[in-house]
Amino acid sequence: MAATEPPPDSALQSALEQALEALLQGPAAVTVLERLVQWHASRGPLRELAVAGFLRGARRRYRAVSNEATTWPSLLWLAEHDAHARRYAVVMWRALLGSRSSRDAARDELVRWVRVAERASAKAARYRAFTTEAPFEQTDRYDTVSDVEEALGRLLPLLVENQNDWDRLDLLLRRVKTPDGGQSPTAARLRTALAKGPAALPRPL
Repeated sequence: MAATEPPPDSALQSALEQALEALLQGPAAVTVLERLVQWHASRGPLRELAVAGFLRGARRRYRAVSNEATTWPSLLWLAEHDAHARRYAVVMWRALLGSRSSRDAARDELVRWVRVAERASAKAARYRAFTTEAPFEQTDRYDTVSDVEEALGRLLPLLVENQNDWDRLDLLLRRVKTPDGGQSPTAARLRTALAKGPAALPRPL
């Protein structure tokens, strides 16, 4: 419909985006990601739909079944557990972060992923305190790293192709603050992962 019909009105456009969002949560999610990469490489309405569909999918959450019942960004969970999905997600993130038209929206969604990782690590700290029978106030909760944060720490370096990419992501992470204005411990650890990652580039002297 997006490729062959007249330009959709706002209601139809929203319905098309919601359809992609729903498909990204289902068993064909990897195939859908591959198709979004193909659409984004084209011009016109399919590219726009690929951008909107990917960003909507990035906003969705997945509740992993575990002792901690951890909440993940669903596309991060998929990328962590499927190599093909990881490759397609990396291509899309790179494209969206590098495009002037989608850059701001992509940054917003990536910051949401950092916040989800932050909450997951805080929850992991509470779970550790409960299972070790130590008061939560006596645990070093800021040193507790969740599976979500670890997965994001593995993904972020893959988004770096050049120095501009590195600087952009590093700045994004430095701007993630705690409610009192301090540096987010999760964001600080992700900056370290970004600097040590295999795709990261050294900062110029």
